[in-house]
Amino acid sequence: MKSKKSKFFANQFAITSLSGAGSSTQLTNFQSRMEKPFDVFSGGAEMRSVARSAGMDINTFTRYNRDHPEDNIDKKMDTHLNGLAVYDNRCLESRLAHILWPGAFKVYLHCDINLRAERRRVQQIEKGGPTETFAVVKEKMRQRDENDNTRYAKLYGPGCLWTPFQYDVSIDSGELGLDEVFGEIVTAHSGWLLS
Repeated sequence: MKSKKSKFFANQFAITSLSGAGSSTQLTNFQSRMEKPFDVFSGGAEMRSVARSAGMDINTFTRYNRDHPEDNIDKKMDTHLNGLAVYDNRCLESRLAHILWPGAFKVYLHCDINLRAERRRVQQIEKGGPTETFAVVKEKMRQRDENDNTRYAKLYGPGCLWTPFQYDVSIDSGELGLDEVFGEIVTAHSGWLLS
């Protein structure tokens, strides 16, 4: 449902997912496959960049943010990403994309944690860097999900993340290929424009 309280953008997309469910991959699709040029923004990439600058991996950084809300790191990043929602033909991939860009078409991608962990392991192998066991990858994902839920509940209220009714479309990316997921997004968006 289009928000009546915020400015409406016909071709603005807000994509949210748990780690490994495909939001970063779909962000790349928007950059390369849309008819009009799209500006794309990744909250996850920005978060990882700030974590590296602080000398931390992403899990340590999210735990730090959870335990030190007085530093306002999350709020500063959210304010920056929210400020990018002023034009059409843009796509944001972020845990809070649906909150930060309320006038956008909101997409939620999800799948089973076992599949998400296996995808992450495959990414590690393909990058040729150090790889972790399936159990370690899965536990890191579980911890990050827990840290994100705790941190963002303090900022935006309990249940602000990953509740399918908050989105215009919810897609289980577990059984679909990348092109199929992109097709589902585009089809759902077409219907949303007509609603």
